[in-house]
Amino acid sequence: MPDASSARFHGRMELLRAGSLSRFPGHQVATKIVSEEFVGCPHRIRRSFGVERHRFHGAMSDQPSHPPTNADSVAALNRTIPLSLTSLELRARDVVSLAETGDEGTVVRSFAAMKFLIGQIDLDMRILMRAMASEPVARVTNEKLLALVLRESITGVFKALGELQRTARQQMGLFSDFIDLESLTAAQKTYKEAVREVSDDRDFMQDLIDIRNEVAAHMFSDDNGIESAAAWVVSRSVEPQNDDAIFGSRVFTGSMIVLRALHALDEALEQVPTL
Repeated sequence: MPDASSARFHGRMELLRAGSLSRFPGHQVATKIVSEEFVGCPHRIRRSFGVERHRFHGAMSDQPSHPPTNADSVAALNRTIPLSLTSLELRARDVVSLAETGDEGTVVRSFAAMKFLIGQIDLDMRILMRAMASEPVARVTNEKLLALVLRESITGVFKALGELQRTARQQMGLFSDFIDLESLTAAQKTYKEAVREVSDDRDFMQDLIDIRNEVAAHMFSDDNGIESAAAWVVSRSVEPQNDDAIFGSRVFTGSMIVLRALHALDEALEQVPTL
């Protein structure tokens, strides 16, 4: 006769199968975020905001003393992007499969959504960082799009982690102990600390909001018309286009910091489910 824990396990799996989930989110080898080999800059990026470029001074940073070449960065990203895409597609299928699992499956859906968001940001960042490294002349476009993703990696991930915390504290039925709250809280705190260099920089975070509202998502704003979009183009036009110029971009180096933090968060979340 099966014991209570065995019966609970099979009950959970039946509920998941009712939503057509063929793989359990968080326990798929292929869905782990790939290694930290995105750009080979091992040390923590430091920056100064003494240089002002029109309104977007916060988008500039000090360059590392020995940055990798653009070719090295592109090669590293080319190796990881296909794996990141495969991971994202699997996570997307999990989200879709769990849509009809009912109230008891709420916490599982929240967990799958969290993993999907990490995968989406990871892939978007890698693709846009590769574009910045491979086409310096197109920085005016690629950098503003990367700024959108960078802001989402802070505000969006914080919100998703908060939602996962909320649903975990209300988990019920077969999934009443699905999330280990202590492990989740530790992962959340670690991520926030890892991205603090970006998230606590109020001027830079405001720049990301301005870029989103007046340059990337909306080129013609209610407050400034087309002037902000034009200022962005001018500010990018005076930047050097040499091989390591991308490391002078605060958006680029901030994304490097976040990618490392996302990798660690994704690994930590693998240990959160108790199934």
